[in-house]
Order: sequence, then C-alpha cells, then structure tokens
Amino acid sequence: RTAPQTTIARRKMLVSRRRIVLGGGARDTAPEGLTARVARVNVTIARRSGRLCRFLGAQGRFGKRRPCSAVPSVPARVRTPNRVVRWNYAVGAALPKGRYFAFARAIDAAGNAERARTRDNLVSFRIR
Repeated sequence: RTAPQTTIARRKMLVSRRRIVLGGGARDTAPEGLTARVARVNVTIARRSGRLCRFLGAQGRFGKRRPCSAVPSVPARVRTPNRVVRWNYAVGAALPKGRYFAFARAIDAAGNAERARTRDNLVSFRIR
C-alpha cells in the first residue's frame, strides 16, 4: 500500500502573533479490493532556535529546544474519515518574532504514514 498525501492550503493559512490557523486536504489510494481511508492528520509547528527547534504543543506552549528531526505532533480535526478529507487546525498562542515551519502528515487506516516533509505538506513563515 501507498501512504496518503497531504496538502496545506496556503491561501487559507492565517498566522499572527496571537494565533495560527492551518487547513488543507488529504487523500489516500488503495489497490483494488481494499478500502482507502485517511484515519487522521497530525500537524507539527516549530520555531527555529539556532540549529535546534522548539515545537508548539497542543496547549499552545513551546517545549524545550531539541533537534529539528525529533518531531512531536498534535492531531488536526478531521470531520469524517474517508478517502479524501479536509482538515483544519487552530491554536491560540503568544508567538514571539521569528522563523517558523509547519507541516502535516496523514495516516491511513492501515497505519501507513506520509513522509515527514514534502513540497506540498510543508510551509515556512515568519512572524515579525
């Protein structure tokens, strides 16, 4: 089986010093005879801090500095698991100035996870 694919809709992205709103879509494919279904979408938001990163948790607070490859994630809201789904994620947090990145990973019903960072599911932004 192949892993699902996720996209982040950049035109629906809202980033400010007080909150972040992300949204997008995910789709899964399956061979004939099997049911394709995206079970969940996980979102990771991080602030670059030198060579390390600080990741935003579900409560809207940043954790300790750690390598950018150690990526914790929080679940995004998916209304109904299906072959093609829309997802969104919103968090209110006091965000300091800096460079950030966010990416989304879909996981299908069989447990296949998407690659962490691709062109479609990774977005970089800056808060001034």
